[in-house]
Amino acid sequence: MYDIAQINSVYDDLAHKIKTDLDEQFNRGRIKGTDYATVYSNLMNTILQLSFDAPLKDTQVLAEQEQINVQKKQELLIDAQTDGVREDIKVKQKQEALIEAQTQDANENVILKKAQEALYRAQTDVAERQKQSYDDSIRLKLFKAQMDTWGIMFSSGMLEDKPSVIKNDEVSSLYNDIKNNIR
Repeated sequence: MYDIAQINSVYDDLAHKIKTDLDEQFNRGRIKGTDYATVYSNLMNTILQLSFDAPLKDTQVLAEQEQINVQKKQELLIDAQTDGVREDIKVKQKQEALIEAQTQDANENVILKKAQEALYRAQTDVAERQKQSYDDSIRLKLFKAQMDTWGIMFSSGMLEDKPSVIKNDEVSSLYNDIKNNIR
């Protein structure tokens, strides 16, 4: 499939230049009659061949250039895809780091909550023990006051009989109860 207009254009340009150059060489006497015909014939064969080859060469050059352009576009596409994959990897790494940080934070919150619960239980235990201590202190003071009062009254002769708490040995039970409840 030849482009006749292009072949004619190349042929006309080349033929005109060759004929002009040969005529000038002939007029200067550098080329003689038979040499002129031989050179002209050889050059015209070359011109015809070049005229037919020129459109093919142009098409071939264009095709090669197009192929180079396609390869460059493919390389750019591959580079863009590679960059996209790298960005996806970075995003996934950031997501994993975020999930890890959130998990760490959740674990720390669980540990903190357990520590707070343990502290609350300890504070509750301390408060309960303080309450029991106050109760124990009141019992001891009451027992001491009663025993001191009885002892003074008994030793002064105000009382001749032992109180029932001592006669029935309830004082031992009271003492043991106080002793057992002191922690």
